[in-house]
Formats: sequence, structure tokens, C-alpha cells
Amino acid sequence: MPHDAETLVVRIVEVQGKNELLQQIGIFLKFPDYYGANWDALDECLNDLDWIAESTVVLLHDEMVNLLDEDLRTYLEILSGASGHWSTAPEHSLRIIFPEDARARVCTLLS
Repeated sequence: MPHDAETLVVRIVEVQGKNELLQQIGIFLKFPDYYGANWDALDECLNDLDWIAESTVVLLHDEMVNLLDEDLRTYLEILSGASGHWSTAPEHSLRIIFPEDARARVCTLLS
């Protein structure tokens, strides 16, 4: 994935649980101080992104995140909603990338 001044690529690697995932994303996306590192805060911040100068934000997952199915479903629903939100907005676009071998699990959890 090319990186330029218009693209911010965040690699999500070796996540071991919900708290680590929420902290990692908050740090890498430089979420505001009010970010509470919970699902609601993640949803709110991913649908805002005002503090990010780059027009494209890419969340690149090197592997499927290690979460319980319920938490993984919640995470995927938040990503899906935020991606849909930015699909028609001129300020930002949000791309979510998982490895090919995670596709079946992602689709199953989102259906």
C-alpha cells in the first residue's frame, strides 16, 4: 500500500484482546484526549476524523484480530458503519483491509 501525504496507513498487528485493540487504534490515529477506549468512543472517533490531515485513512490488519466473537462482531460493525459514513464524504475516505484468509470469518460475523 503506497503511503503519501494524502494517505495515513495504520497497521493493526498482534492484537490480543479488546483493550489492546482500542488502545492501539487510539494511539495510531491520534484520537483526541476525550477518547474513552471503548466501543462507543471508537465509533464516534472513526466517524469524525477532523484532526487527521490526510484525506485517506487505511486500517491495515496484518491478521485477524484476536477477539471473542461478540467483540469481533462489534468491531466489524463499527468499521463497516464508519466506512459507509465516509464513502460519500469529501473530507476523508476510510479503507479497511483484512488478510484474504479472514474474509470468510468477517462475512460470517457481519451476516
